Amino acid sequence: MPRRRRTEPNDDQSAFAFEGGEVAPPKRKRKRAGDPPPQPRCPVFCHTCGQKIRKLNPHRMDKQKVRVLELMAMACVEGHQWVQPLEGGTLKVAGVPRRAPYRARAHASRLVWFGLAKHDDEPRSGLYACTPKGLQFLLGKASVPAHIYCKDGRVLHESPTFVTINEVKDVVLDKDYWDRYGAIQLSG
Repeated sequence: MPRRRRTEPNDDQSAFAFEGGEVAPPKRKRKRAGDPPPQPRCPVFCHTCGQKIRKLNPHRMDKQKVRVLELMAMACVEGHQWVQPLEGGTLKVAGVPRRAPYRARAHASRLVWFGLAKHDDEPRSGLYACTPKGLQFLLGKASVPAHIYCKDGRVLHESPTFVTINEVKDVVLDKDYWDRYGAIQLSG
């Protein structure tokens, strides 16, 4: 392939010309000459307050969240009420790291939304504790919504079906669930 050299563009020539002197053809445009200019993709805004309307993110109670809750409850039984989930697969109990499910911090924050855990009052401490409802859930005496829909860290909608630990503990989120994930998001 012949090398290109940079030339100054003018009306009859493109910005690049081949060494042999022939002019490279102009790049094809996506739209035809008679087509209207493309409209910018505008987000949807609330007509009352002007806030951008985003989709609600679904969160499902699954076995990984149950495993993090179990580790929090075991630490509570051992006398350590507060635990610190870290990024990756680590949960710190009294400063000692323990193996936990991957993304333990995200699971712990979602357990707060389900009402099964609580966050320390000190901002950005990263400490979580199991609530009495969380202990009841682990014993099989309490139920939680199967799905919650959140936006900006707040639960805005709960599914009408409730699940117990027996229905959740061995649930595997399969490929079909993740393929449908975009379709199950609700418009907020």
